[in-house]
Amino acid sequence: MLMKVTKGEVYSLLKEWCDYMLDRTVKGIEDPNLKGAMLCPACGFVHGRFADAVLAYTLLYIETGEEKYLKAADEAVDWSENNVITPEGTWYNDINAIWYGTGLFSAMALGETLHNFKGKIPEALYNKWFNIFVRMAKGSVKFMHYEWFKPVINYYCGAAAFFAFCYNFLGDEIYKNEAIYWEGLCVNKFDENGLLYGECHPHEIVTEKGCHGIDLGYNLEESIQLLLQYAMYIGDEEKLKFYCDKALAHLEFIMPDGAIDDSFGTRHNKWTYWGSRTSDGVEEAFPRVAKYDRRFAKAAALNFDLLKRCTVDGALYAGLMQHGANQPACIHHAFAHTKALALMYLYMDEKDFENLEDVTLPREEEYGVKSFQNGYLKLISVGDMRATVSAVDIIVESDKRCNMGGNLNLLWHKKYGAICAATMHEFYMVEPTNFQQLRNAEKTYCMTPRIICGEYSSDTDKTVEISSSGDKNKVEITIIGNKELNFKIDYIFESNKVKIAITSEKDAIYMLPIVADNKSEIKALTENEYLFNNILKVRANNDVKPTTDLNKRFFNQVGGFEYLPLEITLTANKPTEIFIEI
Repeated sequence: MLMKVTKGEVYSLLKEWCDYMLDRTVKGIEDPNLKGAMLCPACGFVHGRFADAVLAYTLLYIETGEEKYLKAADEAVDWSENNVITPEGTWYNDINAIWYGTGLFSAMALGETLHNFKGKIPEALYNKWFNIFVRMAKGSVKFMHYEWFKPVINYYCGAAAFFAFCYNFLGDEIYKNEAIYWEGLCVNKFDENGLLYGECHPHEIVTEKGCHGIDLGYNLEESIQLLLQYAMYIGDEEKLKFYCDKALAHLEFIMPDGAIDDSFGTRHNKWTYWGSRTSDGVEEAFPRVAKYDRRFAKAAALNFDLLKRCTVDGALYAGLMQHGANQPACIHHAFAHTKALALMYLYMDEKDFENLEDVTLPREEEYGVKSFQNGYLKLISVGDMRATVSAVDIIVESDKRCNMGGNLNLLWHKKYGAICAATMHEFYMVEPTNFQQLRNAEKTYCMTPRIICGEYSSDTDKTVEISSSGDKNKVEITIIGNKELNFKIDYIFESNKVKIAITSEKDAIYMLPIVADNKSEIKALTENEYLFNNILKVRANNDVKPTTDLNKRFFNQVGGFEYLPLEITLTANKPTEIFIEI
């Protein structure tokens, strides 16, 4: 049971990540295009944002006195100055991806370094970094107002926080005005449940079902963290209370094991189970507001513990099974999250992190069912079972990223962990320099539980309807689909089992990928009954067959899980019942 988190534990994990990154930094080459560059063992190139680690490196220099950390920080900044500088004086995302927005986050990491360590680093270096920071701040004011620059909402939140920091640090009123302006574009973008929307274009889009563009990975790891920092740096207590209330609403999506449930979001393609591939982390601001509500400490502590469990030999893996699947970890995960851990170390009060077993997060409670996204997103909590069913109909860019259709996006049990975890319908590199191809597998397969009939796949169907009933002891979710198959799915959730009852007017199959790492033993008990790791039993009253050998697994980058997919026959007009039992 999670009892507390100490500054020493935070420091230890941060140092482990930084030492790993140092070992993958180019040394002995004076070419400014390569000197100090950080090589990614998964992607085989340099991710342009690695200077975000400047705060963590400098913190380790202060704590250890070892010059190697300060040298790495200085060379990371110099590399960025030589390779990704924009005409306005900020930094691009990458050499071959000239995106402006992330320059806000890199500049804020540099600013936090200056703010926290003045007088503790050499004066000449401080002055060099200070001049770069001021130039980046001025350049950010310019590019944020370019007519062509139309980012998703997290960049508006980023601008609000960054300019508030600049005002707090530099004292120039222009930054205060900018911060207030950008925050003003965020403050009204919360739905009836208190969830921030706008991770889409346009931000205000409302679908036919009344759904918004919401992504919990980015909201929890970045946007909410930034809005909290805005309020702190601008010195507005009322706004801080307002954003604390909104942050509490987002805690509905923190799993009991510290995961962030982004199994359905508009940027679900970046889901890493603990958060999102390129965002900051809940450890960034939650420890600073834990004095107002210790649920923030509990959320940060649980997520921190998950980050530890996903770290192997210094590398932060995308999920609990990526390392075991023999897939290297993208180094972007670590350097993007170093800022959050560094800020947690600097600002946390250990007293807020003691006796956390007395603190309960929403998804640790047994509440039955809760509805979000105008009723089309259901969170289920019955006994030790947790689930997410989504019939949200928002599409971002391509139906390859869809995750709708009334499917079982996430199924989790206390004794087993994740049982089902949805993925992209078809994996593709939405942001080529921010995504990771499989290195040791032939293909990325869809691992969303779904109905398949010919070209039809229910995870791309935005027309399905959803309803729910029940209490904390038993919940029933009903899905009605009229497109081509005229199907009905009833999910019945109890403490240790789920029944999935399906009828369809056409023959089809139900694809049920079960999360299981390659060390898990899977036994065929009967023709239609399988036992996973002596814990989880899956059976049906119709034909069940694995799509591959029982010893083979398929890894998916989204979520970071390995799976054994089960294919269950659906016979036209004949009820099929599937049971998932602990």
